[in-house]
Amino acid sequence: MLPKSLTVLGERWSVKYIRNLTDDDTSCWGLTDFDTRVISIESSQSDAAKWQVLFHELIHVVLGTTATNGLIIGEGAVRQDNEEIIVRALEYSLWPVIKNLVKKGAR
Repeated sequence: MLPKSLTVLGERWSVKYIRNLTDDDTSCWGLTDFDTRVISIESSQSDAAKWQVLFHELIHVVLGTTATNGLIIGEGAVRQDNEEIIVRALEYSLWPVIKNLVKKGAR
């Protein structure tokens, strides 16, 4: 079952499932709002896809709430748009591992 809220690094986050999710009038699969601590996920996706998008957004949360964030998107560091590249690299490399671990644990 997909969560409606979760705690990450001691902060409570709400998770909302929204149909036709957009970011600045562009459709998207997921969004993270640090001001409201809300993760939004496109609801028309399969549950498997929603889990992967949630994992992706959680990486944004972790990067955005740790000291690592200053190294990645701070002044004079890697440009902010490169954060997405880092998040995708972590997602694509770690998500299959996590899925396998969960599958093995379910046996």
